[in-house]
Amino acid sequence: MGTISMGLIIGLKSPFKDIQPFRRLWAMDWKITKKILKVGSPNGVMVMSETGMFAVASIMMGFFGTAALAATAISTQLAGICFMIPLSIAQASSILIGRAAGSQDTEKVASLSIISIALGIGVTSLMSFLIFIFHMPLIDIFLKRDDPLQEAVTNFAIPFLLITALFQIVDGLQAITAAILRGINDTAVPALIGFICFWGGGLFVGYLLAFRAGVGPNGIWWGLACGLTLASLILTMRCFWFLSKMNTNNRVELG
Repeated sequence: MGTISMGLIIGLKSPFKDIQPFRRLWAMDWKITKKILKVGSPNGVMVMSETGMFAVASIMMGFFGTAALAATAISTQLAGICFMIPLSIAQASSILIGRAAGSQDTEKVASLSIISIALGIGVTSLMSFLIFIFHMPLIDIFLKRDDPLQEAVTNFAIPFLLITALFQIVDGLQAITAAILRGINDTAVPALIGFICFWGGGLFVGYLLAFRAGVGPNGIWWGLACGLTLASLILTMRCFWFLSKMNTNNRVELG
């Protein structure tokens, strides 16, 4: 329904309809199609890697019982809600940086990148603070007072949410830096970085901590934090490497 609604808006509403976007709907431009697939497919892998990490973590948490799984659902929901803000910043920065990169406006690419990163850190820092301060009221939103598992779920959810508060900044930063790189068509290497960090540094570390090191359910959540932190560090370094290279050559080298 979302796709149909967007299609109707583009086809029927100005200023989008003025360029007749669907006039050559059946005449495929294979050169552009290939370019879209080249840039877009790795981005799909990146999104799948992160969402898959949280999904598999939930499956792993099921081995620790109903209460741990319910606490995971609460923490994942709240982490996802908070992530929507840096994700929106990432989407906007990708579009604006892509336009600036296409016109070889190096100053604008650099300024937009720095602004996006700074804005993302500021917003996620606020999210971290709010989760840390209000973690109990947030947990209570999801639980009934007469639920027999309320105390058990709360005991699991408290450390999960505190860890969630800690990784808000790196989670937002990895999304924004990946979007900046996407704006200059660099998607294949970031997708590989994301897959390795999320599934190797995230799930595998979480498995080792939870099932081998005896940390228990908290180990899985620490693994998620580890994967997001690794991805954030590596993608940020790659982002600034591209910006440094751009400033040296005085041109944007599109991936």
